[in-house]
Amino acid sequence: MAKFQKAAEEAQALAAAFSNGKGASTDFAKSLTTGNDVVLPGGTGGAALRRQDLADDVKNLTYTKKDFTIFNLIPRGIADSTAYEYTIQDGYGDAGSSRFVGEMDIASINDIDLERKVVSMKIISDTRQASILSLQVNNTADPLDKLLDAAMITIAKTIEYGIFYGDADLSAKGAGQGFEFDGLKKLIPAANVIDLGGKILTETDLNAAAVKIAENYGTADSVFMPVGVQAAFVNNQLNRQWVSQGSASQVASGFNVPTFFSSQGALKLYPSTIMMNDKILNRSAAIDPQAPLAPVVTTSVKAGAGKFADSDLSNDLHYAVRLVSAKSAKSAPAFVDAKLASNASEVTLDINLGVQIIGAPQHVEIFRKDEFTGNFFLIGRVPFFNKTVVDGAFHVSFVDANEDIPGTADVFVGSMDHEVVELVELASMQRLPLATIKASVQFTVLWQGALALYAPKKFARLKNVKSQVY
Repeated sequence: MAKFQKAAEEAQALAAAFSNGKGASTDFAKSLTTGNDVVLPGGTGGAALRRQDLADDVKNLTYTKKDFTIFNLIPRGIADSTAYEYTIQDGYGDAGSSRFVGEMDIASINDIDLERKVVSMKIISDTRQASILSLQVNNTADPLDKLLDAAMITIAKTIEYGIFYGDADLSAKGAGQGFEFDGLKKLIPAANVIDLGGKILTETDLNAAAVKIAENYGTADSVFMPVGVQAAFVNNQLNRQWVSQGSASQVASGFNVPTFFSSQGALKLYPSTIMMNDKILNRSAAIDPQAPLAPVVTTSVKAGAGKFADSDLSNDLHYAVRLVSAKSAKSAPAFVDAKLASNASEVTLDINLGVQIIGAPQHVEIFRKDEFTGNFFLIGRVPFFNKTVVDGAFHVSFVDANEDIPGTADVFVGSMDHEVVELVELASMQRLPLATIKASVQFTVLWQGALALYAPKKFARLKNVKSQVY
Protein backbone atom coordinates (compact mmCIF):
# COMPACT_ATOMS: atom_id res chain seq x y z
CA MET A 1 0.00 0.00 0.00
CA ALA A 2 2.89 2.30 0.78
CA LYS A 3 4.49 1.66 -2.64
CA PHE A 4 1.24 2.45 -4.45
CA GLN A 5 0.87 5.66 -2.46
CA LYS A 6 4.38 6.68 -3.44
CA ALA A 7 3.75 6.04 -7.20
CA ALA A 8 0.52 8.02 -7.05
CA GLU A 9 2.25 10.98 -5.41
CA GLU A 10 5.01 10.99 -8.06
CA ALA A 11 2.42 10.94 -10.85
CA GLN A 12 0.56 13.86 -9.29
CA ALA A 13 3.79 15.81 -8.98
CA LEU A 14 4.64 15.20 -12.65
CA ALA A 15 1.20 16.33 -13.77
CA ALA A 16 1.49 19.45 -11.68
CA ALA A 17 4.86 20.25 -13.22
CA PHE A 18 3.41 20.09 -16.74
CA SER A 19 0.38 22.16 -15.80
CA ASN A 20 2.69 24.88 -14.48
CA GLY A 21 4.78 24.86 -17.65
CA LYS A 22 7.83 23.61 -15.75
CA GLY A 23 8.11 20.51 -17.97
CA ALA A 24 7.93 22.29 -21.33
CA SER A 25 11.65 21.94 -22.01
CA THR A 26 11.91 18.39 -20.83
CA ASP A 27 12.95 15.90 -23.56
CA PHE A 28 10.98 12.66 -23.75
CA ALA A 29 12.25 9.80 -25.94
CA LYS A 30 9.93 7.19 -27.56
CA SER A 31 10.70 3.70 -28.79
CA LEU A 32 12.49 3.42 -32.16
CA THR A 33 9.84 2.33 -34.74
CA THR A 34 10.26 1.27 -38.36
CA GLY A 35 6.75 1.72 -39.77
CA ASN A 36 5.45 0.21 -42.99
CA ASP A 37 5.51 3.15 -45.38
CA VAL A 38 7.82 3.57 -48.35
CA VAL A 39 10.88 5.43 -47.06
CA LEU A 40 11.74 8.55 -49.01
CA PRO A 41 14.77 10.84 -48.58
CA GLY A 42 14.29 12.76 -45.35
CA GLY A 43 12.73 9.83 -43.50
CA THR A 44 13.60 9.68 -39.80
CA GLY A 45 13.58 7.22 -36.95
CA GLY A 46 13.90 3.50 -37.36
CA ALA A 47 12.51 3.74 -40.92
CA ALA A 48 15.79 5.36 -42.00
CA LEU A 49 17.57 2.08 -41.16
CA ARG A 50 15.13 -0.24 -42.92
CA ARG A 51 16.01 -1.86 -46.22
CA GLN A 52 13.07 -1.97 -48.60
CA ASP A 53 12.12 -5.23 -50.29
CA LEU A 54 11.60 -5.10 -54.07
CA ALA A 55 10.31 -8.16 -55.89
CA ASP A 56 12.79 -9.46 -58.44
CA ASP A 57 10.17 -9.94 -61.16
CA VAL A 58 7.55 -7.88 -63.00
CA LYS A 59 3.88 -8.75 -62.43
CA ASN A 60 2.16 -8.76 -65.80
CA LEU A 61 -1.46 -7.54 -65.69
CA THR A 62 -2.21 -7.44 -69.41
CA TYR A 63 -2.53 -10.07 -72.13
CA THR A 64 0.25 -12.57 -72.83
CA LYS A 65 1.12 -15.15 -75.50
CA LYS A 66 -1.48 -17.56 -74.12
CA ASP A 67 -4.27 -15.11 -75.05
CA PHE A 68 -3.63 -15.46 -78.79
CA THR A 69 -5.87 -17.89 -80.65
CA ILE A 70 -5.81 -17.81 -84.46
CA PHE A 71 -2.29 -16.34 -84.53
CA ASN A 72 -0.98 -19.55 -82.98
CA LEU A 73 -3.02 -21.88 -85.21
CA ILE A 74 -3.15 -20.41 -88.69
CA PRO A 75 -0.93 -22.14 -91.28
CA ARG A 76 2.07 -20.13 -92.49
CA GLY A 77 3.09 -19.50 -96.07
CA ILE A 78 6.14 -17.82 -97.59
CA ALA A 79 6.13 -14.96 -100.09
CA ASP A 80 9.10 -13.86 -102.22
CA SER A 81 7.63 -10.57 -103.43
CA THR A 82 5.46 -7.72 -102.18
CA ALA A 83 2.80 -9.01 -104.60
CA TYR A 84 1.99 -12.61 -103.68
CA GLU A 85 0.03 -14.26 -106.50
CA TYR A 86 -1.77 -17.58 -106.62
CA THR A 87 -4.22 -19.35 -108.91
CA ILE A 88 -7.52 -20.85 -107.82
CA GLN A 89 -9.67 -23.46 -109.53
CA ASP A 90 -13.34 -22.81 -108.84
CA GLY A 91 -14.89 -25.55 -110.95
CA TYR A 92 -14.38 -28.34 -113.45
CA GLY A 93 -16.78 -26.94 -116.02
CA ASP A 94 -20.38 -27.83 -116.89
CA ALA A 95 -21.65 -31.14 -115.53
CA GLY A 96 -24.95 -32.95 -115.19
CA SER A 97 -27.56 -32.95 -117.95
CA SER A 98 -25.38 -30.95 -120.36
CA ARG A 99 -23.03 -33.92 -120.72
CA PHE A 100 -25.65 -36.38 -121.98
CA VAL A 101 -25.33 -36.87 -125.76
CA GLY A 102 -26.77 -39.00 -128.52
CA GLU A 103 -25.15 -42.09 -130.03
CA MET A 104 -23.29 -40.25 -132.80
CA ASP A 105 -22.67 -36.99 -130.91
CA ILE A 106 -19.93 -35.66 -128.71
CA ALA A 107 -20.30 -33.10 -125.96
CA SER A 108 -19.55 -29.43 -126.47
CA ILE A 109 -16.13 -28.20 -125.45
CA ASN A 110 -15.89 -27.80 -121.70
CA ASP A 111 -13.37 -25.81 -119.67
CA ILE A 112 -12.19 -25.54 -116.09
CA ASP A 113 -12.64 -22.36 -114.07
CA LEU A 114 -9.27 -20.79 -113.22
CA GLU A 115 -8.52 -17.34 -111.83
CA ARG A 116 -5.36 -15.53 -110.77
CA LYS A 117 -5.48 -13.79 -107.38
CA VAL A 118 -3.05 -11.43 -105.67
CA VAL A 119 -2.35 -10.49 -102.06
CA SER A 120 -0.35 -7.36 -101.34
CA MET A 121 2.15 -7.60 -98.51
CA LYS A 122 1.72 -5.14 -95.65
CA ILE A 123 4.19 -3.99 -92.99
CA ILE A 124 3.77 -3.94 -89.22
CA SER A 125 6.32 -2.13 -87.06
CA ASP A 126 6.74 -1.41 -83.36
CA THR A 127 9.55 0.90 -82.20
CA ARG A 128 11.03 1.02 -78.69
CA GLN A 129 13.69 3.13 -76.98
CA ALA A 130 15.65 2.98 -73.72
CA SER A 131 18.16 5.45 -72.34
CA ILE A 132 21.72 4.23 -71.88
CA LEU A 133 21.48 5.24 -68.23
CA SER A 134 18.49 2.94 -67.73
CA LEU A 135 20.63 0.03 -68.95
CA GLN A 136 23.49 0.76 -66.52
CA VAL A 137 21.63 0.83 -63.21
CA ASN A 138 20.78 -2.17 -61.05
CA ASN A 139 17.42 -3.21 -62.56
CA THR A 140 15.14 -6.04 -61.53
CA ALA A 141 14.92 -7.04 -65.21
CA ASP A 142 16.85 -6.17 -68.35
CA PRO A 143 15.03 -3.19 -69.94
CA LEU A 144 15.94 -4.25 -73.48
CA ASP A 145 14.61 -7.76 -72.88
CA LYS A 146 11.34 -6.36 -71.57
CA LEU A 147 11.04 -3.92 -74.48
CA LEU A 148 11.78 -6.60 -77.07
CA ASP A 149 9.24 -8.95 -75.54
CA ALA A 150 6.64 -6.16 -75.44
CA ALA A 151 7.31 -5.27 -79.09
CA MET A 152 6.92 -8.88 -80.24
CA ILE A 153 3.67 -9.28 -78.28
CA THR A 154 2.42 -6.02 -79.81
CA ILE A 155 3.22 -7.22 -83.33
CA ALA A 156 1.49 -10.57 -82.71
CA LYS A 157 -1.58 -8.81 -81.29
CA THR A 158 -1.70 -6.55 -84.36
CA ILE A 159 -1.43 -9.53 -86.72
CA GLU A 160 -4.26 -11.33 -84.94
CA TYR A 161 -6.40 -8.19 -85.12
CA GLY A 162 -5.65 -7.95 -88.84
CA ILE A 163 -6.58 -11.60 -89.44
CA PHE A 164 -10.03 -10.92 -88.03
CA TYR A 165 -10.75 -7.27 -88.88
CA GLY A 166 -8.11 -5.88 -91.25
CA ASP A 167 -9.28 -3.63 -94.10
CA ALA A 168 -6.92 -2.57 -96.88
CA ASP A 169 -9.34 0.12 -98.10
CA LEU A 170 -8.76 2.41 -95.10
CA SER A 171 -6.73 5.11 -96.80
CA ALA A 172 -6.92 8.42 -98.59
CA LYS A 173 -5.60 6.97 -101.87
CA GLY A 174 -8.15 4.37 -102.92
CA ALA A 175 -9.36 0.81 -102.51
CA GLY A 176 -6.64 -1.59 -101.38
CA GLN A 177 -4.13 1.19 -100.74
CA GLY A 178 -4.33 1.26 -96.95
CA PHE A 179 -1.71 0.07 -94.47
CA GLU A 180 -3.78 -2.90 -93.24
CA PHE A 181 -4.30 -6.21 -95.03
CA ASP A 182 -7.81 -7.55 -95.54
CA GLY A 183 -9.11 -9.77 -92.75
CA LEU A 184 -11.74 -12.49 -92.46
CA LYS A 185 -14.59 -10.06 -91.81
CA LYS A 186 -14.02 -8.42 -95.18
CA LEU A 187 -13.04 -11.51 -97.20
CA ILE A 188 -15.83 -13.90 -96.17
CA PRO A 189 -18.61 -13.61 -98.80
CA ALA A 190 -21.99 -12.19 -97.78
CA ALA A 191 -23.67 -15.52 -98.50
CA ASN A 192 -21.65 -17.06 -95.67
CA VAL A 193 -22.63 -14.43 -93.08
CA ILE A 194 -25.34 -15.36 -90.57
CA ASP A 195 -26.96 -12.54 -88.57
CA LEU A 196 -28.04 -13.59 -85.06
CA GLY A 197 -29.60 -10.20 -84.33
CA GLY A 198 -28.28 -9.99 -80.76
CA LYS A 199 -29.11 -13.56 -79.70
CA ILE A 200 -26.71 -15.93 -77.95
CA LEU A 201 -24.83 -18.58 -79.91
CA THR A 202 -26.54 -21.99 -80.10
CA GLU A 203 -25.79 -25.41 -81.53
CA THR A 204 -28.19 -24.66 -84.37
CA ASP A 205 -26.11 -21.64 -85.40
CA LEU A 206 -22.85 -23.60 -85.46
CA ASN A 207 -24.52 -26.32 -87.49
CA ALA A 208 -25.79 -23.71 -89.96
CA ALA A 209 -22.26 -22.33 -90.40
CA ALA A 210 -20.80 -25.83 -90.81
CA VAL A 211 -23.41 -26.67 -93.47
CA LYS A 212 -22.72 -23.47 -95.44
CA ILE A 213 -19.04 -24.42 -95.51
CA ALA A 214 -19.83 -28.04 -96.44
CA GLU A 215 -22.00 -26.86 -99.35
CA ASN A 216 -18.86 -25.20 -100.69
CA TYR A 217 -16.87 -28.46 -100.34
CA GLY A 218 -15.11 -27.49 -97.12
CA THR A 219 -14.88 -29.09 -93.71
CA ALA A 220 -14.88 -26.67 -90.79
CA ASP A 221 -12.75 -27.59 -87.80
CA SER A 222 -12.26 -24.36 -85.79
CA VAL A 223 -14.44 -21.67 -84.22
CA PHE A 224 -13.03 -18.35 -82.97
CA MET A 225 -15.10 -16.18 -80.64
CA PRO A 226 -14.78 -13.80 -77.68
CA VAL A 227 -14.68 -15.53 -74.32
CA GLY A 228 -18.06 -14.03 -73.38
CA VAL A 229 -19.71 -15.67 -76.38
CA GLN A 230 -18.29 -19.06 -75.48
CA ALA A 231 -19.39 -18.65 -71.85
CA ALA A 232 -22.94 -17.77 -72.95
CA PHE A 233 -22.91 -20.82 -75.24
CA VAL A 234 -21.96 -23.01 -72.26
CA ASN A 235 -24.48 -21.36 -69.93
CA ASN A 236 -27.23 -22.12 -72.40
CA GLN A 237 -26.54 -25.82 -71.84
CA LEU A 238 -26.29 -25.85 -68.04
CA ASN A 239 -29.77 -27.34 -67.70
CA ARG A 240 -28.34 -30.43 -69.40
CA GLN A 241 -25.24 -30.74 -67.24
CA TRP A 242 -24.12 -33.80 -65.31
CA VAL A 243 -23.19 -33.55 -61.67
CA SER A 244 -20.15 -35.66 -60.78
CA GLN A 245 -20.08 -36.89 -57.19
CA GLY A 246 -17.14 -38.93 -55.94
CA SER A 247 -18.20 -38.86 -52.32
CA ALA A 248 -20.53 -36.91 -50.08
CA SER A 249 -17.88 -34.19 -49.66
CA GLN A 250 -16.69 -34.03 -53.28
CA VAL A 251 -19.24 -32.68 -55.74
CA ALA A 252 -18.28 -31.14 -59.10
CA SER A 253 -20.91 -29.06 -60.88
CA GLY A 254 -20.75 -27.29 -64.22
CA PHE A 255 -18.72 -28.03 -67.34
CA ASN A 256 -16.95 -26.55 -70.32
CA VAL A 257 -17.57 -27.15 -74.02
CA PRO A 258 -14.20 -27.15 -75.83
CA THR A 259 -15.58 -29.03 -78.84
CA PHE A 260 -18.90 -29.05 -80.67
CA PHE A 261 -19.78 -31.98 -82.89
CA SER A 262 -21.65 -30.54 -85.85
CA SER A 263 -23.41 -32.54 -88.51
CA GLN A 264 -20.25 -32.13 -90.61
CA GLY A 265 -17.69 -33.07 -87.97
CA ALA A 266 -15.98 -31.79 -84.83
CA LEU A 267 -15.48 -28.04 -84.32
CA LYS A 268 -12.85 -26.95 -81.81
CA LEU A 269 -13.95 -23.84 -79.90
CA TYR A 270 -11.29 -21.17 -79.26
CA PRO A 271 -12.48 -18.42 -76.86
CA SER A 272 -10.46 -15.21 -77.08
CA THR A 273 -9.87 -12.58 -74.42
CA ILE A 274 -8.58 -9.97 -76.88
CA MET A 275 -10.89 -10.12 -79.92
CA MET A 276 -13.10 -7.30 -78.60
CA ASN A 277 -10.28 -4.98 -77.51
CA ASP A 278 -10.16 -2.91 -80.69
CA LYS A 279 -13.94 -2.65 -80.97
CA ILE A 280 -14.38 -0.69 -77.72
CA LEU A 281 -13.63 3.04 -77.51
CA ASN A 282 -11.04 3.84 -74.84
CA ARG A 283 -12.33 7.18 -73.59
CA SER A 284 -9.39 7.67 -71.21
CA ALA A 285 -6.69 7.32 -73.87
CA ALA A 286 -4.37 10.29 -74.25
CA ILE A 287 -4.64 12.31 -77.45
CA ASP A 288 -1.49 12.42 -79.56
CA PRO A 289 -0.16 15.99 -80.03
CA GLN A 290 -0.01 15.31 -83.78
CA ALA A 291 -3.61 14.08 -83.91
CA PRO A 292 -6.13 15.93 -86.09
CA LEU A 293 -8.93 17.98 -84.59
CA ALA A 294 -12.16 16.29 -83.61
CA PRO A 295 -14.77 16.33 -86.38
CA VAL A 296 -18.12 18.10 -86.19
CA VAL A 297 -20.96 15.59 -86.53
CA THR A 298 -24.65 16.10 -87.24
CA THR A 299 -27.33 13.42 -87.51
CA SER A 300 -30.54 13.05 -89.46
CA VAL A 301 -33.15 10.30 -89.15
CA LYS A 302 -35.19 9.10 -92.10
CA ALA A 303 -37.39 6.14 -92.92
CA GLY A 304 -35.47 3.31 -94.51
CA ALA A 305 -34.47 -0.32 -94.09
CA GLY A 306 -33.26 -0.12 -90.49
CA LYS A 307 -33.22 -3.17 -88.24
CA PHE A 308 -33.43 -1.48 -84.85
CA ALA A 309 -34.87 -3.24 -81.82
CA ASP A 310 -37.81 -1.96 -79.79
CA SER A 311 -35.43 -1.10 -76.95
CA ASP A 312 -33.60 1.32 -79.26
CA LEU A 313 -36.76 3.39 -79.64
CA SER A 314 -37.10 4.18 -75.94
CA ASN A 315 -33.74 5.97 -75.61
CA ASP A 316 -31.59 8.25 -77.72
CA LEU A 317 -28.80 6.61 -79.69
CA HIS A 318 -25.38 7.90 -78.61
CA TYR A 319 -22.55 8.06 -81.15
CA ALA A 320 -18.83 8.82 -80.93
CA VAL A 321 -16.84 9.68 -84.06
CA ARG A 322 -13.13 10.24 -84.52
CA LEU A 323 -10.68 10.73 -87.36
CA VAL A 324 -7.66 8.43 -87.62
CA SER A 325 -4.55 9.81 -89.27
CA ALA A 326 -1.27 8.18 -90.29
CA LYS A 327 0.57 6.18 -87.61
CA SER A 328 -2.77 5.80 -85.79
CA ALA A 329 -2.89 9.39 -84.54
CA LYS A 330 -6.52 9.58 -83.45
CA SER A 331 -8.50 12.74 -82.86
CA ALA A 332 -10.56 13.27 -79.75
CA PRO A 333 -13.99 11.68 -80.23
CA ALA A 334 -16.96 13.88 -81.11
CA PHE A 335 -20.22 12.84 -79.43
CA VAL A 336 -23.67 13.21 -80.95
CA ASP A 337 -27.14 11.77 -80.32
CA ALA A 338 -30.07 10.71 -82.50
CA LYS A 339 -33.71 9.80 -81.82
CA LEU A 340 -35.34 7.04 -83.85
CA ALA A 341 -38.84 7.37 -85.27
CA SER A 342 -39.39 3.66 -85.95
CA ASN A 343 -37.58 0.33 -86.11
CA ALA A 344 -37.04 0.85 -89.84
CA SER A 345 -35.40 4.26 -89.41
CA GLU A 346 -31.90 4.93 -90.69
CA VAL A 347 -29.54 7.37 -88.99
CA THR A 348 -27.26 9.33 -91.31
CA LEU A 349 -24.17 10.88 -89.76
CA ASP A 350 -22.67 13.82 -91.64
CA ILE A 351 -19.07 14.10 -90.46
CA ASN A 352 -17.41 17.47 -91.10
CA LEU A 353 -13.63 17.04 -90.92
CA GLY A 354 -12.82 20.71 -91.50
CA VAL A 355 -10.66 22.48 -94.06
CA GLN A 356 -7.13 21.75 -92.82
CA ILE A 357 -6.32 18.35 -91.32
CA ILE A 358 -3.16 17.69 -89.32
CA GLY A 359 -1.22 14.68 -90.59
CA ALA A 360 -2.33 12.25 -93.29
CA PRO A 361 -5.97 11.26 -92.69
CA GLN A 362 -6.76 7.59 -93.30
CA HIS A 363 -10.30 6.85 -92.14
CA VAL A 364 -13.13 7.77 -89.80
CA GLU A 365 -14.30 5.47 -86.98
CA ILE A 366 -17.93 5.44 -85.83
CA PHE A 367 -18.88 4.06 -82.42
CA ARG A 368 -22.31 3.62 -80.83
CA LYS A 369 -23.06 3.22 -77.14
CA ASP A 370 -24.27 -0.10 -75.78
CA GLU A 371 -26.74 0.79 -73.03
CA PHE A 372 -26.13 -2.49 -71.16
CA THR A 373 -22.37 -2.09 -70.66
CA GLY A 374 -22.11 1.67 -71.13
CA ASN A 375 -19.26 1.21 -73.63
CA PHE A 376 -19.03 2.62 -77.14
CA PHE A 377 -18.58 -0.15 -79.72
CA LEU A 378 -17.15 0.25 -83.20
CA ILE A 379 -19.94 -0.09 -85.78
CA GLY A 380 -18.22 1.23 -88.90
CA ARG A 381 -15.11 2.66 -90.55
CA VAL A 382 -15.20 4.96 -93.59
CA PRO A 383 -12.08 5.38 -95.78
CA PHE A 384 -10.98 8.96 -96.28
CA PHE A 385 -10.94 8.51 -100.06
CA ASN A 386 -14.76 8.45 -99.86
CA LYS A 387 -14.73 12.09 -98.80
CA THR A 388 -16.65 14.88 -100.47
CA VAL A 389 -15.96 18.61 -100.35
CA VAL A 390 -18.79 20.85 -99.15
CA ASP A 391 -18.19 24.60 -98.79
CA GLY A 392 -14.46 24.00 -98.82
CA ALA A 393 -14.53 21.44 -95.97
CA PHE A 394 -14.03 17.69 -96.12
CA HIS A 395 -17.09 15.57 -95.32
CA VAL A 396 -17.75 11.84 -95.05
CA SER A 397 -21.10 10.18 -94.47
CA PHE A 398 -22.14 7.05 -92.60
CA VAL A 399 -25.57 5.42 -92.47
CA ASP A 400 -26.46 3.37 -89.39
CA ALA A 401 -29.23 0.84 -90.07
CA ASN A 402 -28.22 -1.34 -87.09
CA GLU A 403 -26.34 -3.75 -89.31
CA ASP A 404 -23.73 -3.99 -86.54
CA ILE A 405 -25.25 -3.98 -83.07
CA PRO A 406 -23.09 -2.46 -80.30
CA GLY A 407 -22.31 -4.87 -77.49
CA THR A 408 -22.35 -7.91 -79.78
CA ALA A 409 -19.51 -9.90 -81.29
CA ASP A 410 -18.42 -11.90 -84.34
CA VAL A 411 -17.86 -15.66 -84.47
CA PHE A 412 -15.62 -17.02 -87.22
CA VAL A 413 -15.98 -20.64 -88.36
CA GLY A 414 -13.60 -22.26 -90.82
CA SER A 415 -10.87 -24.72 -91.63
CA MET A 416 -7.26 -24.32 -90.51
CA ASP A 417 -6.01 -26.05 -93.65
CA HIS A 418 -3.16 -24.57 -95.68
CA GLU A 419 -5.21 -24.97 -98.87
CA VAL A 420 -7.96 -22.82 -97.33
CA VAL A 421 -6.12 -20.08 -95.45
CA GLU A 422 -2.55 -19.02 -94.74
CA LEU A 423 -0.72 -16.19 -93.07
CA VAL A 424 1.74 -15.43 -95.86
CA GLU A 425 4.97 -13.90 -94.60
CA LEU A 426 7.46 -11.99 -96.69
CA ALA A 427 9.57 -11.59 -93.55
CA SER A 428 8.88 -12.99 -90.11
CA MET A 429 9.42 -10.88 -87.00
CA GLN A 430 12.88 -9.35 -86.94
CA ARG A 431 14.61 -6.85 -84.68
CA LEU A 432 16.12 -3.94 -86.59
CA PRO A 433 18.57 -1.65 -84.68
CA LEU A 434 18.07 2.05 -85.37
CA ALA A 435 20.67 4.78 -85.59
CA THR A 436 21.92 6.16 -82.28
CA ILE A 437 21.46 9.93 -82.33
CA LYS A 438 21.33 10.52 -78.56
CA ALA A 439 22.15 8.69 -75.34
CA SER A 440 19.65 5.92 -75.96
CA VAL A 441 19.25 2.58 -77.66
CA GLN A 442 16.49 2.39 -80.27
CA PHE A 443 15.17 -0.52 -82.27
CA THR A 444 12.08 -1.55 -84.18
CA VAL A 445 10.50 -4.96 -84.66
CA LEU A 446 9.28 -5.48 -88.23
CA TRP A 447 6.93 -8.02 -89.79
CA GLN A 448 5.87 -8.17 -93.43
CA GLY A 449 3.02 -10.28 -94.73
CA ALA A 450 -0.74 -10.59 -95.21
CA LEU A 451 -3.67 -12.96 -94.87
CA ALA A 452 -4.36 -15.17 -97.88
CA LEU A 453 -7.88 -16.64 -97.75
CA TYR A 454 -7.65 -18.99 -100.72
CA ALA A 455 -11.17 -20.39 -100.28
CA PRO A 456 -13.43 -17.63 -98.85
CA LYS A 457 -16.52 -19.84 -99.12
CA LYS A 458 -14.93 -22.34 -96.75
CA PHE A 459 -15.23 -19.81 -93.92
CA ALA A 460 -18.37 -18.42 -92.31
CA ARG A 461 -19.10 -15.53 -89.96
CA LEU A 462 -21.86 -15.24 -87.42
CA LYS A 463 -22.44 -11.57 -86.66
CA ASN A 464 -24.30 -9.70 -83.90
CA VAL A 465 -23.81 -12.52 -81.40
CA LYS A 466 -24.62 -11.70 -77.77
CA SER A 467 -21.49 -11.84 -75.64
CA GLN A 468 -22.66 -10.90 -72.13
CA VAL A 469 -23.04 -13.72 -69.63
CA TYR A 470 -24.48 -11.71 -66.73
